[in-house]
Amino acid sequence: MKNIQYINAGAGSGKTTKLTQILSEQLSNTDNRIKPSEVILTTFTELAASEFREKSRHQLFKDGHPDIAAELDSATIGTVHAVALNFIQRYWYLIGVSPDMKVMSEDDLQVYISESLGHYVTSEHIQFFNSYRAYFDIKDAQSKADYDFWKEHLLTIIEKANNYAVDIERSKTDSCAVVERIFSSKTLLNNELLNAFVVLFLSESESYSDSVKKSIRTLLDGLKAKKCTYAIISSLYKELTSEDKYIGKTNRNNLKQSFCQYDALVDNLKDVQMSSGGDNTPGGMMKQMITILFDIAKEWKDDFNAFKAQRHIIDYNDMERLFLKLLSIPQVVNEIKGTYKLMMVDEFQDSSPVQLEIFKLLSDLMQKSYWVGDPKQSIYGFRGADVELVNELTQQFLDKKGDPQLNLTHDNLPNSWRTREPLVKLTNDSFTRAFEGVISKENVELDAARKEVPEFSSSLYHWNCYVPSKGAQYSFHDKVADRIALLMTNRPTVLDKDTQKVRPLQYGNMAILCRRHSECKNFAEALIKKGIPVSYVNNDILQQIEVQLVFTLLKFMVNSSNKHVRADLLHLLEDKPTQVILQSRLDYIMSLKANDEDTAKDLWLDDGNPLIQKLRAFEQTVRNLSVSDLLESIIYGLCLPQVVAKWGDADNRRQNLQSLCSLAKKYDEHCLQMGIGASVGGLLTYLSYAEIDTKIDNAANAVKVLTYHGSKGLEWYYVILSSLEDDSLEEKEFMRKDFWGVRELRHPEPNEQYAYVVQFLPRINSTPKTNLPQPIIDKCKELSTFKPLLDKERNELRHLLYVGVTRARDYLTTLSKQTSKDKLPILSWIKNTGISDGVLTGNAANLWQYEALKPVYEDITNCQEATIPEATEYKHYQYPDNPILCQEPKYLSPSKLPEIAFAQENIQILADLDCRIDPFKPDGVNEAAAGTCIHNIFAVYDPALSHEENVQKATRIRNGNMMYEVIPDIEKVVISIEQLYAWLENTYGAPYAIKHEVPFTQPLPGQIVRGEIDLLWYLNAQECILVDFKNYPGKKAIITTPGESNRHYAGKYASQLKAYHDVLVSAGVTVRDTLIYYSVMGCVVKLKMN
Repeated sequence: MKNIQYINAGAGSGKTTKLTQILSEQLSNTDNRIKPSEVILTTFTELAASEFREKSRHQLFKDGHPDIAAELDSATIGTVHAVALNFIQRYWYLIGVSPDMKVMSEDDLQVYISESLGHYVTSEHIQFFNSYRAYFDIKDAQSKADYDFWKEHLLTIIEKANNYAVDIERSKTDSCAVVERIFSSKTLLNNELLNAFVVLFLSESESYSDSVKKSIRTLLDGLKAKKCTYAIISSLYKELTSEDKYIGKTNRNNLKQSFCQYDALVDNLKDVQMSSGGDNTPGGMMKQMITILFDIAKEWKDDFNAFKAQRHIIDYNDMERLFLKLLSIPQVVNEIKGTYKLMMVDEFQDSSPVQLEIFKLLSDLMQKSYWVGDPKQSIYGFRGADVELVNELTQQFLDKKGDPQLNLTHDNLPNSWRTREPLVKLTNDSFTRAFEGVISKENVELDAARKEVPEFSSSLYHWNCYVPSKGAQYSFHDKVADRIALLMTNRPTVLDKDTQKVRPLQYGNMAILCRRHSECKNFAEALIKKGIPVSYVNNDILQQIEVQLVFTLLKFMVNSSNKHVRADLLHLLEDKPTQVILQSRLDYIMSLKANDEDTAKDLWLDDGNPLIQKLRAFEQTVRNLSVSDLLESIIYGLCLPQVVAKWGDADNRRQNLQSLCSLAKKYDEHCLQMGIGASVGGLLTYLSYAEIDTKIDNAANAVKVLTYHGSKGLEWYYVILSSLEDDSLEEKEFMRKDFWGVRELRHPEPNEQYAYVVQFLPRINSTPKTNLPQPIIDKCKELSTFKPLLDKERNELRHLLYVGVTRARDYLTTLSKQTSKDKLPILSWIKNTGISDGVLTGNAANLWQYEALKPVYEDITNCQEATIPEATEYKHYQYPDNPILCQEPKYLSPSKLPEIAFAQENIQILADLDCRIDPFKPDGVNEAAAGTCIHNIFAVYDPALSHEENVQKATRIRNGNMMYEVIPDIEKVVISIEQLYAWLENTYGAPYAIKHEVPFTQPLPGQIVRGEIDLLWYLNAQECILVDFKNYPGKKAIITTPGESNRHYAGKYASQLKAYHDVLVSAGVTVRDTLIYYSVMGCVVKLKMN
């Protein structure tokens, strides 16, 4: 690890701008110039990579380097996985993978896991799982027997084993050892003593009151049946020892006096609850569960690796592992060292241990590396990021005693360009305390670059709402929605970041951040109810009525004669009550019997219902479509976005339909990848496993409701923070949610193969919200793994709250829900970060412990109720006879414009420049890429440079686009553009100006055409020659011969060129001639547009 500058970039400090500036400086440095093809840059997402490429290109243009900007496509910019795959595909033969490898997406992986696990779970396993469930009386959230509880454990173990370098055998051994330390007793149940007591207890209970008998009915039934389970033992122990249990003090004293060995029984029951002395003890049952699930996980993983090898598939974890392997091969190391000079890493704080190792090894091969990140925003530990390891690594850049020859330097971006000064200072003060001893003060504080404007109101607020635990006529979320509606009637002023002018706040400028998706849903529903536009990600869309409608229509397309499906459609689409449909069905059956007709010829709804008739006609038009096309045709061909609007919340329902279309396309890709056939049934199964896209529509003019995790990388003018009363460090809460279960931990003896172990403690609490017994909690606190997991949760709270606070540009509001009239809640989240004690006394004056800025406190309990807008009256949707099967896209490429009739006599070959690019050998896969490569070379051609200098630039672009074999003789490409320029000058005269890749926009009804004009050869300020480049390498006769199957006929481009021509004319520019230059053929063709 050497020659690295680590840049600490706090929230809103201009990280991307700094990176693009550094890249521009490095690429334009004349003393030691680095070429774009010598750059590797990694980002966290593909979207970020695309945005960075565009912003870097803009920065290069701004700095006066358009020629370098044109070469930027040759830089290696992408996610870590995309970069890794690039090298794997280049050096596949060195690491034993197939050259035609396929990539398994995260959705593919989740579906594969879910579908394949059944092969590993035997009937013996199921029998044990059921015994385990009964022993601990495990129930679901609805208090029903949960027979599938083990599935979540197994899926999580497999997920951890797949995402981390987990030592499964060590994890199994360590987890069993942890169980033995918690359940350290070896006592077995004294059945003789218990049986004697049960006889007495059952007899005594006959005299108990009916209410007591009802309360202990489950216990009495268990004892009668001699079920000596943990649940029964635990329940009996509590009845015999707790003053507040059901049998009461008097009955308990009677039992003590009647049973002389009462104390001995109590001691035995207490010890058995903490015993692992046999298979039928709590610890014994847990160890069996641990062994079974880890063994299944190991067998699954071994078979999964074999499956991938057999099908030539790699997943994202394989990419990292294989790239790391490549970096140990001398040939690869030497070639990388000779090819690349600069590496840049964005979002460094979100790196996994394997990614960190990749970055360290790559830095040894580079002249210079820049790592940019903010450890305070490291919130993706659940995805494999290791904030502790990142912090350890970044400390090396601050170590003044480090080896100076390693050239490890540290820099801070000093300014916050996002947030108002009062909030910046509040953040500095609060989080310097929160991160004390974890992150240095200099890496926390920022200076505010923005200045206050007089129109601003206070930047910090707190809204408290009293909601009685019983009998409330309103909800907390309703009252927050009322307050937001009131806020928007007196809109506060914001400073627009684009125009730098003040304007009123809009709905789209606001966000509510929540800790859980369920809370997001509650807020979203409350806002919708009040008529406030809202944008949120519905992770439960499969349960929504519009999605159920699509599923029902899919089933209809598969079997249109199914009467149940037809009945469902009548209910959903014609609002017919269930009882009306049922009565219609019964009447029809009775009429068949009354007329002695054959009931096998069931024609119910076949002829008399116009809706069914329309759907059957539609069915004929979509019969042969692929699954994804079928679903899309159902949604848009049947105009479902308009249909579902009648159910209210139209925008979110339409968004759900769009999500379904995206998932269906993923399903088609999944089938192709996995080598299986696509079917409607398979799609329905896939949808139940695939992950819904969690990206919110941030451009919508609606209040955004999302999780703190989902807010990373976004910003809003007004941010509302909720979930602040959550106390995840409260002892019982922490043990139940963040200690028990499946947890990854650093391997005690890490090596090249294993960096982590998994601690697995199987569920023993009856319901998901049942707390663990105090004796078990006390034992857990003595374990060596307790503090690391507690510290991990505390760190998560710090980082997540920092992300939430720093999303705000102008205003920040915190929320609290008060359930006791005389007692204000404590904001435990703020307390647990160390910022303050979280109390709201004194109108929340000390909530942030910052004297210079105190919240404006408001009790919103009696906030004026928002006026609910009148509901739109919808009538039954009338389906058109010829439904449109798709919706037009908003933006259109010029090449996608509808063709226009263009006569052959209007096409003229003006010149054959005798400069054919030969050889030119694209195949169907890289033909478009080869054309783009030639376009890029033409775009940066500079007639002021020598032929040799232009060839050097063209060579860099060709090499950067990996077109060595397709365009082996790059000099001929340069000769082609040189000949065109010479011909243009000889034909039209010396140019007044030459413009390449001129941006072009043309509005159409409901659409916008966007693109670039390849070349404008200006004769004067108001007149030009329009030139479009094409790369067809065939014969001249083809381009002048019209024909429906001839896609290379020059007339097929007439609509595209006419659009360019018309826009130029409307801008006051005269287009003397409109030309197509076939660059590979060296042929100039004129299209007569007038």
